[in-house]
Amino acid sequence: MSTPVISIVMPFYNSEKHIKESLKSIVEQSYKDIEIILINDGSSDNSIKIIESFNDKRIKVIHNRHDFISSLNLGLETAVGKYIARMDSDDIMHPDRLLVQHRIMEQDENIDFCSTWCIFFDDMTCKASPYRTLYGKIDSPLVKLLKNNIFVHSSMMFRRDFVNKKRLRYQNYKYAEDYKLWVEAAKLGARFFIEPQFLLYYRTHTEQVSNKYCVEQEQCSLQIREEILHYLYPRMPPKLQQLNNSIKAIEKDGIVKIDYRLMTIYNMIKLYKHKLNYLKNEKT
Repeated sequence: MSTPVISIVMPFYNSEKHIKESLKSIVEQSYKDIEIILINDGSSDNSIKIIESFNDKRIKVIHNRHDFISSLNLGLETAVGKYIARMDSDDIMHPDRLLVQHRIMEQDENIDFCSTWCIFFDDMTCKASPYRTLYGKIDSPLVKLLKNNIFVHSSMMFRRDFVNKKRLRYQNYKYAEDYKLWVEAAKLGARFFIEPQFLLYYRTHTEQVSNKYCVEQEQCSLQIREEILHYLYPRMPPKLQQLNNSIKAIEKDGIVKIDYRLMTIYNMIKLYKHKLNYLKNEKT
């Protein structure tokens, strides 16, 4: 049996409500040379029975304790494909998602990570709204990530060799583990690309992490942005370093919040862009 080209990694936890629709969108992809790695993240509902109803030899189920980050890493370690595609158990793939991303990465070997635009749709009302972010090759990814997480996790495809050679794994940054992974990859010289097609349907509902744990997610994201700034700090002109330190001083007095300082420095870096060419490649 030949090695599949793409490994889809999808952890699931008590996903009986949506996993059938999600899995159906994977098995019906126009690109067929795939393996589907489903990691049972300690489910206690009927998710397994629903998965077993699919008669598809490409599906592999792995059982793990309830630990989402551990389950993600188990998926990475199990995957054998040239590319790894992430997917969440409540989202839906466009029928040509894998075909398009595979073609992009085959045509340009310099792309290590490729995500796409997506359609957000409400689980209750089915109201849909397009989510557009940057597109094309992402110049200075660490600077872009200093503002916010510009990639949709469940739309991402990346080269398994890059992740393994660089020993990249998801870290215990709860509810923002994907954000942290992109940052660490960028530090190691990863090249990112965003395809401006809506190739993922991203379901929004009351039980998803970004709704249930929005405060914790925001706190973790601020921590990651602070870590990016700390990494870029020695590469910044003295005037920007002084500005950061000045705002940080009044931040301690509670006059401004950390987000104000991070956004101010981000905006100043953009203004200094012509003097900061060395930030375009943030390799260590």
